[in-house]
Amino acid sequence: MTSKLHYYSALDTVYFGQDVSPELYTARAVSATGVVMLDMLIGGATPLLSQTQAFDNALLLAQLAQPSPACRALLRLVRNNRLQVRILDTPALRQRTQHSERFTLLNAFCSALAQPGFVLSAWPELVDQRLRAQVLEMLDHKPDSVTELDDKRLAARLEGLIELDVSLRQSSAIERTPPAPGSGLASRVYAGLTALTVHDQPTARFAKFLLEIAHAAPSEQMNRRSAWYALLDENIDSDSLAMMNVRGIIDGAYNSVVADSLGATGAFTLCPTDEVAQALAATQENTSRAGQLSALAQDPRRYAWLTWDKLAELLPDFDHMANPQRRLGYILSEHQSFVGRTEVDKRAGLALKVALPHAIVSIMVGIAAGGLGDSIGGGFGAAIGAGVAGILSLFAAHPVVGRWQAKWGEKTRGKAAAQWEATVTSGTASIRGMIQR
Repeated sequence: MTSKLHYYSALDTVYFGQDVSPELYTARAVSATGVVMLDMLIGGATPLLSQTQAFDNALLLAQLAQPSPACRALLRLVRNNRLQVRILDTPALRQRTQHSERFTLLNAFCSALAQPGFVLSAWPELVDQRLRAQVLEMLDHKPDSVTELDDKRLAARLEGLIELDVSLRQSSAIERTPPAPGSGLASRVYAGLTALTVHDQPTARFAKFLLEIAHAAPSEQMNRRSAWYALLDENIDSDSLAMMNVRGIIDGAYNSVVADSLGATGAFTLCPTDEVAQALAATQENTSRAGQLSALAQDPRRYAWLTWDKLAELLPDFDHMANPQRRLGYILSEHQSFVGRTEVDKRAGLALKVALPHAIVSIMVGIAAGGLGDSIGGGFGAAIGAGVAGILSLFAAHPVVGRWQAKWGEKTRGKAAAQWEATVTSGTASIRGMIQR
């Protein structure tokens, strides 16, 4: 059976930075937690995090900072190798007296802290270089002393990170990985931007302009995402759809490089638009495009529907079910027994029954509940607790599925277009990967 180590661009640290609005943060949190949880339950996948995702993702750190059943469940999943982390062996990773101490999450974090120019997304307080040096000193010599920091929110996140590091050390879920051979970021962005030039005129002009100024820059420099961001900031002043598309290409290419470097067998990449998904899929091998529909149920009980502790409880039973459709049936049953059958959207249930026999469903097939046209609701607490009513993603690989998506999907888009997200999947996260099980 093919190993399913999946990398998720939905957990990209930049998606949860300080500049992200609360509304967008919540939407992204719902999408990310739902994708990961349902992939584990239905697709039988093991999430694979980069070291940066593990120590600099605000969503994950917020969960670890709170001593709760969900936090304990997350750490238990790590200790049981259900969630894994890879440490990239690069010169930036500090040498330690004991070699075994080098490839730890805490050393990877401290290596980042030791670089004044390393921009952290989840630690805004550590822009202060003096505080940064103080935290580095504490973590190196007396980690327990972080509780003495005046900033208790910072201290709580540090404690959560330390507990994650300890759990990783108690498992085989953390591994060293060498830099992977293959095309770097620059060539992938060039290919994506070139593919994007065939789309609408504003996006095409934008992509061509960026290609021109990028080719004039040192080639080695363009293998860093920050360099592409700098080009955008220096040369383009726009919040347009074209700008969003171009940035989507950069982020998609960056995450494909990370997935390859980690040795992931599959990847799930969120895209801002269908145009970006099409361009990325055209430039990467073994990829499939999909449409993801995510919705929050308008139900005050949603906080308890799908949480990390519930996930940890269900996984051992699901290990004995090889059929994704069987797993889906149990998930639907769990949800129906919780919110009540009348609250499950019948159209979605019917659509799944029609589609499932005709195509291998993507890793993200989930329930769709609460009236998809108008079910966005909730807030930060629901997102952190993964109060996800459903994430539905079907590949149009079979005519029946394609016709269903064209008819029913477009109707839903008309009601709530923001609920649909374009995606690209590859490897064991794709239809081909699901078939080869």
